[in-house]
Amino acid sequence: MIINYLKIALRNLNRHKGYAITSISGLALGLACSLALVLYIQHELSYDTYHRNKNRIYRLVTDVEGSTYGGIAKVHGPWGPTAQSELPEVENMTRFVFARQTLFTVGDLNVYENDGFITDSTVFNLFDFKIIKGSTTSALARPDGIVITESLALKYFNNQNPLGKTITLNNEQEVEVTAVMQDVPSNSHFTFTFLLPMSGYNHPDKESWILWNQFYTYLLLKDGASPTLVSNKFKDILPSYLKAEDAESYTPHLQSLTSIHLGSHLFREIEANSDITYLYVFGAIGILILIISSINFINLTTARALTRMKEVGIRKTSGAVRSQLVVQYLSEALIISYISLALALLLFYLFLPAFNTLTGKTFSLYASGNNLFYSLAFSVATVVGLISGSYPALYLARQKPSEVLKGKTKSSGSNVTRKALVIVQFAISAFLIISAAIIFQQLSYIQSKKLGFNPSELITIPIQDNVMRLKAETIKNELLANSEIESVTVSGGQP
Repeated sequence: MIINYLKIALRNLNRHKGYAITSISGLALGLACSLALVLYIQHELSYDTYHRNKNRIYRLVTDVEGSTYGGIAKVHGPWGPTAQSELPEVENMTRFVFARQTLFTVGDLNVYENDGFITDSTVFNLFDFKIIKGSTTSALARPDGIVITESLALKYFNNQNPLGKTITLNNEQEVEVTAVMQDVPSNSHFTFTFLLPMSGYNHPDKESWILWNQFYTYLLLKDGASPTLVSNKFKDILPSYLKAEDAESYTPHLQSLTSIHLGSHLFREIEANSDITYLYVFGAIGILILIISSINFINLTTARALTRMKEVGIRKTSGAVRSQLVVQYLSEALIISYISLALALLLFYLFLPAFNTLTGKTFSLYASGNNLFYSLAFSVATVVGLISGSYPALYLARQKPSEVLKGKTKSSGSNVTRKALVIVQFAISAFLIISAAIIFQQLSYIQSKKLGFNPSELITIPIQDNVMRLKAETIKNELLANSEIESVTVSGGQP
């Protein structure tokens, strides 16, 4: 019976090619746009979920009383080790300090690398960064070691085995490659290309409780431990290491690992985070696009229903019951929806490079974690097909065969419904168009707004060598001696 329904549905679509092409193309375009938003939302919600201990890893941050920025994502160096040693709920910890603008020298190649961290050797006990060459236990055990990613290994050593190779950092320190790890997944709230051991980090304020709060600190709690309890207990031990007034100014608390990307907007975040509000907006836009596409499909199907009245009358006269007619027309709607889904995936594949450029991500339809995406895509197509086909199917199936064959069918109710759907479709379309126009105007304003300087006439020269830094004023004066240079300034950072 089902095969017969499918044959009839395909035969009807083949007979009415114009209707089929219009319905499929409109629905495919709507599905393609919605699926793009689904893939983006799925990716945003997946941040840091690939770590096995994701539900036990927390970042130690603090609010600072009287500060202009409120909360800060960085803390002082001793906070992590002290939390581990004095709080029984803390199983392990690791810290990260930026190692930006590090000059790598390998043979004749000299390149500044910006995406590195100095970290504790326990980093691989908390996070599931996969080592492909070397060992997690010895990767950061020695102070003159370095862990690099696959992409960095290929950049400096081509296809050679990088283990044991030497890299000179900032023209003064030689380190040996002790491990190579896979590139950090894009759905991580922080990324890097190399790791240096904390044991080789000799900053004079590394152990200070007052100075140099440059440490991103992560704690691995024991099973069942309460993050709120840990925060309160750590607050209580601060007076043992700080003056009472200094200890009182800090209010430490823990952020769950998987909540950081969408829920944390502290001062000095490790990377710019997103906001879950954006996902609600994108989700709503995706639903509205699907509604427009579905309404368009319903109107086309209902309009065509008037030409199929006699077919319905003959089938009912021949013994077809209402449920059989509903199933037949729903089958036709589902076929259109599934064909539209296939076309939507093809369109999305073709425009994926442009979508990646727009979002700054590297999406792939072949990624191993896309099973959920395809399940959602199939579910969306099924729901759209059933909803879009339900009204026309029920409308046709309820007609009385005697009135149909005599041409006495009443379509006033259908006309009212179609007009209402058109109004809804127009309202949603107008809302989306107006919203897009406002966003475009805001982007145009940002791009055309004068910055107060001409970026094309400014040059930034990083000075990483410690000896050269001490001579910054001399360098400045030498540059000013050049008549083609109007002004020179020295800064500790770049806006």
